[in-house]
Order: sequence, then structure tokens, then C-alpha cells
Amino acid sequence: MAADNSSWRLLLLGGAGAAVVSLLVFAMARGGSAEKTATSSTGVGTGASGTNATSGGASSSTTSEGNARPSGPGGGGVRAGEEVPHTRDFSGRAGMILAQTEGDNRGEAIAELLGEWAMFDAPGAGTWVSALPAGDMRNDAAGDLLTAWAAADPAGASAWLASSGSLNAESAGVLAGVWGAKEPQKALAWATALTDPAMRLTAQAAAGGAWASVDPQAASAWVMSLPPGERNSAAVPVVQAWAEKDGAAAAAWLGAAFGSDPKAMQAPAAVVAMVWSGTSPAGVSRWLNTLPEGEVRDAAATAFAVSAAAEAPSAALLWATSLAAPEQRYQTVADVCERWFDEANESFREGIVPALDSMEDPAMRKAVYAMLYERDPGFRDQVLALVEEPAPEEQPAPSETPEAPPAEGGF
Repeated sequence: MAADNSSWRLLLLGGAGAAVVSLLVFAMARGGSAEKTATSSTGVGTGASGTNATSGGASSSTTSEGNARPSGPGGGGVRAGEEVPHTRDFSGRAGMILAQTEGDNRGEAIAELLGEWAMFDAPGAGTWVSALPAGDMRNDAAGDLLTAWAAADPAGASAWLASSGSLNAESAGVLAGVWGAKEPQKALAWATALTDPAMRLTAQAAAGGAWASVDPQAASAWVMSLPPGERNSAAVPVVQAWAEKDGAAAAAWLGAAFGSDPKAMQAPAAVVAMVWSGTSPAGVSRWLNTLPEGEVRDAAATAFAVSAAAEAPSAALLWATSLAAPEQRYQTVADVCERWFDEANESFREGIVPALDSMEDPAMRKAVYAMLYERDPGFRDQVLALVEEPAPEEQPAPSETPEAPPAEGGF
């Protein structure tokens, strides 16, 4: 996720909704997809180091001789009295990883090991994770372990997390997201019991989003059961998951539930526009046209414009240029063009001159030129020459000296 600096501006959304959006949406406008963003925010599918959840939740394992064998957290894959083969010397393998790898390679190796370790001895894996030095490596390892462990035994994973020293907003979100896809009510009960506000908010959002990926109607009913002050932040992950399946239905529910509260609707509306744009830019445009002018439509239009820049640049620029606030308008136009440049460069080179010709505001064109100057100065100069009329050359002032009379005898 090459990163660019195009982003719809979360600070415009404000409030608790923006905090949840920042968990869900980082990078949608940084070259990532809505699906990847959704997965990482709810904790479903990947742990902190990006390991697929199925790596720790397989129903069988293979011995060194190739024979399939039932497995499960807590050691179900090893028969009583059987010696553990070298390949299952998880502590030894973990030590080798720490000694022989570093950086991303280390993180990937630990994630793979913990996914396997959790199938045979999840508590033992937890003991190893808890013994790691506090910091990013332990946090990432905790997320990887929770992703695998909670897929089969969420209650056991939650008990370990409570005493592991790794309980924080991130790990709580990972556990609640994995748990919420299977047992949403229990996951939400666990999340709601957390006393730290940041942990509780993150875990509730993850569980609610995971529930919505399975049953959006039930998850949306849960949102409306919350106190009014908590609904908009809880709605964000729910409509995000819903919009992946049915953007029109998510938008319709959002309007019915939050239409009378524009401030609460801003963040979830932006998420719906962002996610839905991946499957139906035309559908998002039609929906945006039904929204009244104001902050909700501008937040959703900004998210849509940047998200759809590569696939539907004309529609993206149309909405970007419609934004009410000048600075937001100029920045979004530049962000749209940058994403278009990065992800559909041939289309950008063919279409940018007509697009700039249609922009009557010189400041808007200037924002695009500034972006191009950083990305491709030579091409920027070519575009300037085609779009901007050259300043007329200065003509010498007419002479005020009167003409001399013709010489005698002359004509």
C-alpha cells in the first residue's frame, strides 16, 4: 500500500467517527483497496503482521511423513506419549527466527510460526509472546497469535489477552473482529465490558464490522440500540462492511438512520462512498445527487472523488470541483489527479489537458501543476504550454515624434 499523499481529509469529519474512520480507511487514498482496509481494521483475515487467519485455523495438519492429522488449539494434534518432531519444536524455531532474521522477514516468519503453533499449543505460544520485550514486535506477535487462536477458541484467547501484558486497543480490535465474525453477541459483550474507552470503542467497532459482514441488518439494529452519542462511530464499520456487499442498501439505511443528524452522518457517509465506489461509481454519483448540499455531501464526495480517481476520473473531478470550501476543493482536485497519475498513468496523460481546460478557476489548475511538478516536471511543462495561453509579447510604445516632412522635390 506506492504510497501517495492523496487522502480525503479525516479532520474534516471530526468527532469520534473520524477516529474510527482512521482505523478503517487509512490509505484507501494511498493506493490500497477498501477490502484490504476493511480486513485490517476489523482484525478478520490478518493479524498484525498480515498473516491470513486461515493459517492458524486449519482443521488438520500434516506430519513430516505427510499424513493428515486433526489439530486444534491447546495440543489436539499430538497423540498422548508421542514425541514432538523437530518441526514442532516451536520454541526452538522461534529462537532461530529471532537470531537469524530481522525486519519484515522476521515479522512474516513469526506470524507463520504462531499460526501453526496456535493449532497445537496456543497457551504455549501465548507464553512465548508474553515473554517478548514490550514494543512493536510483541504487539505484532500478539495480533498474529490472536488471529489464529480466536478463530477456534475466542474465550481462551480473551483469557490469555487479559493477563498477557499485550492488551491494548489494537489487540482488542483483532480479537473482537475475529470473534465477532463467529459469535457477534459474545464478542460485543466482551468489548463492552472493557473499561478503557479507546479499547472499548475499537473492539466494538471491530466486532460490529465483522457482524455486518455476515448479517448487516442485525448489525445495523445493534447500532441503533446504542446511546445516541455512540451510534455514529459504531455505524462506520457496519456500513463499511455492508457497502462491500450492497452499497445501495447501506446508503439507504444510513439516510434513514442518520439523515436528521448531519454531523453524525458525515463519517459513515464518507465510508459508504469510498467503499461503494469500488463496485459502482455511477451508483455513488446518483446517491450523492440525492444528498442536500452541505458537509455530509462534501465529505462523501471527497471520499468518492479520491477513491474513484483511477477508474472514473471524469466523475471524480466533477465531484471534486463541486466542493464548497475552496481549500478543500483545490486539495481534492490535486489528490484526484495524483491518484489518477499513479494508478492509470496512460489514461492520465491522455485526459489531463481536456480536464484542465474545463477548470475555469486558475487556482484549481495551479494545484494540479504543483502536484505534477513533484511527480513529472517535464510533463508538467508540456501541459502548461498546451493549457495556459502565453502572455502577449510586449510591443514597443508608438513613437510620439512627428513624421518628418518629405524632402524637397520628393513625393
